[in-house]
Amino acid sequence: RAEAEKGNKDRLLPITPEFAEFLEEVPEEERTGPVFNPRANKQYRDRMLPSSVSKIVADIGEKANVVVGEKGNIDKETGERKVRFASAHDLRRSFGFRWSRRVREFELKELMRHESIATTQEFYVEENAQDTARSIWAACQADSRSTSRSTRKNSPKNKKESEHKA
Repeated sequence: RAEAEKGNKDRLLPITPEFAEFLEEVPEEERTGPVFNPRANKQYRDRMLPSSVSKIVADIGEKANVVVGEKGNIDKETGERKVRFASAHDLRRSFGFRWSRRVREFELKELMRHESIATTQEFYVEENAQDTARSIWAACQADSRSTSRSTRKNSPKNKKESEHKA
C-alpha cells in the first residue's frame, strides 16, 4: 500500500515478482514505514526530495558513463554534440519498456502509475509496434531470400544441369 504517494493519493500498487523477492529479504520486524527512505542528512529527520534523489541518480549515470542519447546542442569547444547520461527517468522508461513486452497495456498503465492509458500507449505501445514491424519485415525478407534460393534450384535451367551431371 502506498500512502499519499503520486497525486497525494493513497493507493494499492502492483509490484513485480523481483521486487517482491527483494522486499521478502527484509527481516519481518523491519517491515514498517517507507520502503525507500533516503535522508537528506543524518542529523535531520527530513526525507530527501525526489528532485535530490533524481540528481544523485543522474550524477551516478554520468560518473558511470552510461550514455543514453545526445543533446540537441553542440559543444562550442569540441564542435561535437553533447551526450546525455542516464537519469532516474531513464531507469523508469527502461522499466516500462521491459514490462511492455510482458504485460497488456492496461496492466502496464498500473505498473507505471499513469493516470491515462493514452500516456502508456504513446510511450510504450507505439515502440512495441515499431519493434513488431521490424521483426515482420526481417522475417519476410529472410523468407523471400529462402524462397528465391529454392526457386532457383527448381528452375528449368538448373534441372537440366543436374540431369546432365547424373
